[in-house]
Amino acid sequence: MSDAAKGNALKERKLKLQADPLDNAQQRNGRSMAPTLTVAVVDNQPRFTVYTNVEGDKQNGKIEGNMDSYAFYAVMEAIRRVARKEVTHSLLIPNKGFFFDPQTKKRSEQPIVKSKTVVGRDEQGRVFIGLAAKGRPFAKFIFSPGEYHGMEDENGKPVSAELSSSFWAMAFANLLEKMVAAVLVDEFVSQEELDAKREANKQNNRGGGGGGNYQRGNGGGNNYQRGGNNNYQRGGNSGGGNGGYESRNGGNGGGGFSEDGDDMPF
Repeated sequence: MSDAAKGNALKERKLKLQADPLDNAQQRNGRSMAPTLTVAVVDNQPRFTVYTNVEGDKQNGKIEGNMDSYAFYAVMEAIRRVARKEVTHSLLIPNKGFFFDPQTKKRSEQPIVKSKTVVGRDEQGRVFIGLAAKGRPFAKFIFSPGEYHGMEDENGKPVSAELSSSFWAMAFANLLEKMVAAVLVDEFVSQEELDAKREANKQNNRGGGGGGNYQRGNGGGNNYQRGGNNNYQRGGNSGGGNGGYESRNGGNGGGGFSEDGDDMPF
């Protein structure tokens, strides 16, 4: 069992999603840092990871959406249904998990909602995806062409941001589900390996160690897609050279779940 992470296609930097900077964004070189969203496969399970890059945000700004394969492909189908306007409202897929109390070293009796994957359309009709979590800032990662590509009608005029967003959202869903399938097969971890890893974690925790979190495959730092400004303008986001499946727009402002976890920040 190797604990060395190897590269795969999900780590392609041009696949990373990027949104507009949120309120109280961290600053780097005099510029506001934008939220990012990536996809990974860890121990046979797909996951989304968002970094809000908001000053003082919990968990260093990290929000995770850990899923099984069925849930991930349901999200891809949700993107397609919203893009085709078969669904005209936002869709939310709760991501549950056990909470571990660091003091008692016991986990919660039942899984709790840690985040919700959100797919919908913004006020301009553009398709977006995001991770919402209780008391955390929320960023909309909008699907649209990057600076190297656009979409025009037969007269050479740009089509609406709403229409192009639907195409880019479909492209994202079609591409990512195939890429994730390949990684799931290529980096499959047997049940024996998983059991050995869990046992090693238990032993490390008993001994006061760091928890032994090796991650096979692509880990949490993989990339996909950037956000985009209206009508394909690069506009006020930072992030360097793009191309490919890129979008560069996102949501503004913070927000999160209420105490009962039902309200959403948009």
